[in-house]
Amino acid sequence: VAAGYPEVDESGALFNSLCVVSKAGVLRLNYRKRFLYEADKCWASAGDHFDCVVIDGFKVAFGICMDINPKDFDFERDNFALASHCRTEEVDVRKIVPSLSL
Repeated sequence: VAAGYPEVDESGALFNSLCVVSKAGVLRLNYRKRFLYEADKCWASAGDHFDCVVIDGFKVAFGICMDINPKDFDFERDNFALASHCRTEEVDVRKIVPSLSL
C-alpha cells in the first residue's frame, strides 16, 4: 500500500510525504516530496532525495505530483531529476502519487 500524508518530523518540520507499507504491515519506504508546487511551499519543506524500494522483485520509484517535472519548472537548470534517478537506478516501475494539499 502507498499512501500520501502530511508528515511532521522530530524538529516540527512539515513534509508532503508518502509511505509504502508491505502486505505484512511493515513500513518499506517513507518518501518526502522533493519538488514543491506553490500550494506546498506555504506549509511543507522539501525532501532531499529520491528513493526506491523492491516490491515483489520489481524496483519501484515513487514521486509526488511535481516531482515528475524539473524543479520550479526550470527546464534550463534541471533535466527531469526523477526520470534521471529512475534511469540511473534501473527502476522497473515508476509510481506518481497525486499531491496532498492542505
